[in-house]
Amino acid sequence: MAQVNAFNAALIRVGFNADTAQAIIDEGFETLDVLADIEDDNIDQMIKNVRETRRIQGAQAVGDVTFPFLVIRRFKAMHSWATEMQRTGRQLNPGLFAGALITTAVLRYSLETMRTSTTEDEVVDKPKELFELSKWETFWEQWRTYTGRLHGAAKCPISYVYRDHEQVTNEMHMENYPDHDSRLVATTILAGAWYELDNSRVYDEFKALVLKGPGWSFIKAHDRMVGVQSWL
Repeated sequence: MAQVNAFNAALIRVGFNADTAQAIIDEGFETLDVLADIEDDNIDQMIKNVRETRRIQGAQAVGDVTFPFLVIRRFKAMHSWATEMQRTGRQLNPGLFAGALITTAVLRYSLETMRTSTTEDEVVDKPKELFELSKWETFWEQWRTYTGRLHGAAKCPISYVYRDHEQVTNEMHMENYPDHDSRLVATTILAGAWYELDNSRVYDEFKALVLKGPGWSFIKAHDRMVGVQSWL
């Protein structure tokens, strides 16, 4: 019950009135953990369901349930923040979503939406296939640039999959980074559905580029599920 109450308070802080916050909870969105496990479009589906149910109820509908546009945007920003907290291994605490953090979360959500929209049809140049180990350094720099521009299931550059460290420490969370992508590359945990998808993608992309060269004899001995960072 405490988690439900804390989440209800967070809904009020983003701008929903009490009746609407309760309607959201009645739809099964009871805690921040639940919110972190859904997709963004599930929020639109939930709102559509509430509105349709109240339309059918007509005069029988109870309470003042409304979904203002900007409040929905803040709610989606909270969802984006919660999923990021989950992917970076931090505890989900709805009490933290307040004040300046809401403003920051909305900005990051807007930037992510803009990035997705502007890069939807973008074709990022891949490195050329590696046939000679003497060209490894050039190939590697091209590979790092390529994977640094591709965002995956973890909502950050897929280069996080083969970073130097495996474990994320508190010090890494506290460190200053040049930009948010750099922070996510350093702090996204190498576990979970997002990692499985991104790890598999990086493996397949890399395999296609070295399959015909001398490096394949080494790489084929490693199972992709062990972690791409084990052989990169």
